[in-house]
Amino acid sequence: MWQTGPILRALWRNKAGALLVIIQMALTLAIVSNALTIIDERETMMNRPTGMADKELFSLTAYPSVKAPLDKGKVAYDLDRLRQLPGVIEATLINQIPMSGSGSSSGFRIGEAENDPDAQNTGANIYHASTTVLSALGLKLTKGRDFQPSDLYVWGGMGQADAPVAIISQRLANELYPDQDPIGKTITRGNGQMEIIGVVETMLGAWPEWSRAGNVVITPTFSTNTLLPRYLIRVQADRKAELMEQVRDLLLEIDPNRVILSMRTTEEYIHRVYSRDILMVALLKVCIAILALITALGITGLTVFWVNQRRKQVGTRRALGATKAAVVRHFLVENGLLCGVAMVVGTGLALALNGLLVQHYQLPPLPLPYLLGSLAALVVLGQLSALAPALKAAQISPATATRSV
Repeated sequence: MWQTGPILRALWRNKAGALLVIIQMALTLAIVSNALTIIDERETMMNRPTGMADKELFSLTAYPSVKAPLDKGKVAYDLDRLRQLPGVIEATLINQIPMSGSGSSSGFRIGEAENDPDAQNTGANIYHASTTVLSALGLKLTKGRDFQPSDLYVWGGMGQADAPVAIISQRLANELYPDQDPIGKTITRGNGQMEIIGVVETMLGAWPEWSRAGNVVITPTFSTNTLLPRYLIRVQADRKAELMEQVRDLLLEIDPNRVILSMRTTEEYIHRVYSRDILMVALLKVCIAILALITALGITGLTVFWVNQRRKQVGTRRALGATKAAVVRHFLVENGLLCGVAMVVGTGLALALNGLLVQHYQLPPLPLPYLLGSLAALVVLGQLSALAPALKAAQISPATATRSV
């Protein structure tokens, strides 16, 4: 019924064309399956929640008119006036803007001695902010308590740089105190210790691609040495554009000589910090589409060539009683055999390529569903590409067999 013997002999006589299609499909399978893995890995990373109220946040740098130690009273006045604007939910002073790609990190440990070899040690982003920072960022407190005004620590460049209390992220808590309640315990940075008074569910921090992304320490610290005070304002999302202008005008009204810099929404920072990943995903999707198109055209072209080359043979089969369905089946079986060989070769290439990517670029192993999905999609694409020429072959008249006699 399938006439595989004659089909294999026909393929052997045209092995150059068959080999090209096999190579093309095998390479397409190897590249597409690994590209899908990379796309999934990048999109999963980009879709992680930041833990913040992203759509409601924007930030700015209010460069003071006079170079002098930051005045705690003036900052408090700015924040109070900002909170009075209708539509403003909260405002805070913060040393770095989360998800901006810029920030501070440090090593934290649970041992008390700086050189304790048994101390659990890890890296984390550290933020110094006003006591309203959790509400301003929209962070969800899951354990402990929020900062109180009395927790604010004013640092002028001498002594311990951090407040004696801190709120940390759940990821950091899991690293430092696995299976323990971290509330009331301490973390150490340098020679300074901080008591953990609260844990927030999620906060990605400054660098989402960092291996320690999600490790965050927030302390209620006001540093008078800050040269570029940054305000982070949370507003009603549907009035954000309008309120950004009002906030700028208000700050300039309070101090006409200050300079407002870097006013951006948190969504802009998130898009900017992921810009390379967004571009990579877009390019990979374009590459997949181009490879699929080239493969389809290659299969269609080869099948058209074979149909034209065998017109007399097809006409003879039709004259001997072969149905149109049998002619279509012949070319589809022929193409299916090529696809089968290509898929076996392509699977080996896909696994080998993935091994290199895992080894050199720390990408995840190729998931079996992606490999099987790519394989099935290419088989369907191959058969659909051969279908139109096969249907055209079925229209060849039996009289074609006698025209050249």
